[in-house]
Amino acid sequence: MCAEVDPDRPLRFELGGAAIVPGECLASPEGGGLLRVAVDDGRHHAADYRWLRAPRGRVTRVGVREGELWLKVVDRERCGAMPVIDD
Repeated sequence: MCAEVDPDRPLRFELGGAAIVPGECLASPEGGGLLRVAVDDGRHHAADYRWLRAPRGRVTRVGVREGELWLKVVDRERCGAMPVIDD
């Protein structure tokens, strides 16, 4: 999963116990599945979370709606040359 925010905003995404900021990626659990994804703006303690599907062999990009703190799936594509941070 990768976090993308346009325009860039100081947000923190939590994915299954790990945290990333916009522009970073994190490997999903082996085999894929459902992953609890949360986003927090860090300033007003506003947050939103959803259970999102993280299919095996796919890069899922998550983001927020412009001007809001509402999680959404931006797109999914096959894994390839995309750099992934493996925690």
